[in-house]
Amino acid sequence: MNSEPMASCPLCGTGSTELRWTRNRTRYFVCRSCRTVFQFPQPAPDALKEVYSEDYYRKNEGNPSLSSYTDYDIDMDLSLARGLLEPVRALNANPGGRFLDLGCATGQVLLVAREYGWQAAGVELSAWAAERARKKGFDVYTGTLEEARYAEGSMDVVTMFDVIEHIPDPRATLREIRRILRPGGALVLQTPNADGFGARVLYRSRSMIVQPDAHLILFSPSGIRRMLEQEGFDVARLSTHSLSGTLRSYAATVLRRSVKKVLKAMNYNVGGVDLTRWIKRGDMTELPQFSFNDVIQVTALRRHASP
Repeated sequence: MNSEPMASCPLCGTGSTELRWTRNRTRYFVCRSCRTVFQFPQPAPDALKEVYSEDYYRKNEGNPSLSSYTDYDIDMDLSLARGLLEPVRALNANPGGRFLDLGCATGQVLLVAREYGWQAAGVELSAWAAERARKKGFDVYTGTLEEARYAEGSMDVVTMFDVIEHIPDPRATLREIRRILRPGGALVLQTPNADGFGARVLYRSRSMIVQPDAHLILFSPSGIRRMLEQEGFDVARLSTHSLSGTLRSYAATVLRRSVKKVLKAMNYNVGGVDLTRWIKRGDMTELPQFSFNDVIQVTALRRHASP
């Protein structure tokens, strides 16, 4: 008799699921109803905190990072952080309000939010990353949002950039976000698209969005919209875009990393000249995956009435 537990959808609860991907012996199932893709079984809660050590944010020689980051502060430079915050600026909200970045990592988004005039604070599960953010002058709680216990209605904007896919129970987190947002306050998030062309067709289990024990739940546009509306939010804007940015930036990245591949093979020595000190991130030579619509961006407003 098969005693293996059923892989039920963590969003809608249905047991109508099927295996989609297997990577490093980790299995991801897809819900036939809401198209959510999820790791099953999930890692134990205590194991999650161990995932987000320094190694997650910095790729050391001989010890590759679980994530795609070579060095988070370099990869997530301020120009990228400004791009992430464009939906916040589009809200026409008055800067100066209270801004909370959930999963703030080392505080790069907080730096830009402060630059724009917000009273910026963060929540971060990784003790290593939270300490880096605090050294930049921010109030950062180490742990989960639920543990932080912010006052009801105390936030004007909450952001989650590439975070919700890491959370074992996203519905519980959305309820807490709704509680701490003022009526009409905004939630701005970005997350991988489980129905994106790269993940679904080109790369499948080899896609960069498939990260066992880190990316626990991957959403479809329709699935995340339904979940937000059920948890008391009105979706003001939902769009999909490329992981790689524009086609021009993708081509520039391919060209830059191709040159680095050649230089790395030559040990960064050309005609007896050592080029190492002129080459930033000399180990970053992997070519990026082509991406078309593999990221979901959402702006949602806290509904005034109860859900």
